[in-house]
Amino acid sequence: MQRLILLVGWMLPTVLTGQAITNTNLNHQYNPNCEIQVRMQVVRQPGQMQVLYALETISTVAGLDAYSIKWEKRATFSDKTGQLLANDSITSTSARGRTGRLTFPIPEKPWLLVLSVTNTANPRTYLFPKLIEANYPTQGTIASNNLTVWNRFVSKNTTITYQGAPGVSRARVYAYKSDFPMASPPFVERENRVDPLLVADSLFWITPQTPVTLRTEGLYLIQEDTTQAQGVAFRVENETYPKLSQIIDLAPPLIFLTTREEFERIAKAGSNKAEFDKVIIEITKDKERAKTFMRSYYRRIELANYYFTSYKEGWKTDRGMIYLIFGLPDDVTYNGAMEIWNYRSVDTRFTFVKNGSIYSPDNFILVRDKRFAEPWYSTIDLWRKSRF
Repeated sequence: MQRLILLVGWMLPTVLTGQAITNTNLNHQYNPNCEIQVRMQVVRQPGQMQVLYALETISTVAGLDAYSIKWEKRATFSDKTGQLLANDSITSTSARGRTGRLTFPIPEKPWLLVLSVTNTANPRTYLFPKLIEANYPTQGTIASNNLTVWNRFVSKNTTITYQGAPGVSRARVYAYKSDFPMASPPFVERENRVDPLLVADSLFWITPQTPVTLRTEGLYLIQEDTTQAQGVAFRVENETYPKLSQIIDLAPPLIFLTTREEFERIAKAGSNKAEFDKVIIEITKDKERAKTFMRSYYRRIELANYYFTSYKEGWKTDRGMIYLIFGLPDDVTYNGAMEIWNYRSVDTRFTFVKNGSIYSPDNFILVRDKRFAEPWYSTIDLWRKSRF
């Protein structure tokens, strides 16, 4: 699993065993400095649901031996405990991490899978919930070098394999080159939405388990049955993603922090680093502050891409945009239908409503409000003064 070290504050968990998910602070899920990192994927298969997971600790001393790990099945988000599960099939293990899968019948009604990881020396417990529902649209997984692609993106020219249902001889691939729009600021109440039925730029067939190399950046959707709203979607990005490294790629995210004139100058600079740097220095008023600004802002973009990439780049999504500008939330609560992010420094809460699709099953849309203008602009001002 990628290791990302960013300028985001260390947040101690407040999770306790026997605590309802609705009352639990889940901000550790988006904290790169958290001692436990977990990725999960839910996959619908014929007659069953499968949950793939990867668990890793940043500890270089005791590793996973310092933790107690258990899985629970809870009926609701308000339940404080649930049925302990013993069907964890571990597929690989090391001193610091492991991968595995759990398999369940397709549920008649949704229920909550909860991974509980406790540091037995402290003790501290981290909860990682995943809603199990019959209509979850993901079908099949993507692998590269025999490793599951956890973050829904791969580098172009990477050889991948599609792992689908047993007996499937071929699958249809839809490729979309669309440059999807970035999220609007949180106070812009009328947000442009992407049509849930996109028109593909190209189509081709692949054979499951057979390596294929994708050379064009964009969104891809693989389907075994094109009459069903099921499949697996992922993005193909350049080799440095989730990090932005080329000058021409650095310009678009600056639209949040710049005036129209400044942004036009940055866009006009293209790949000219000297012209790009000149504008950044004029914004921050100092070369050293400009360096700090660039380091902090683009590290934050890297994290937003890592956590929130969906049908479009992570920093363009609603959650990615808020994470980029405001950073790691002090508190994150989740009830299946929405996430609420609380930032104490600006006394502001952002509510994201789940709005998934076949292209992005776990996509969340921000509930926008004019009252967000004040904390937005005050935070933008801090960025421009390089106080992050």
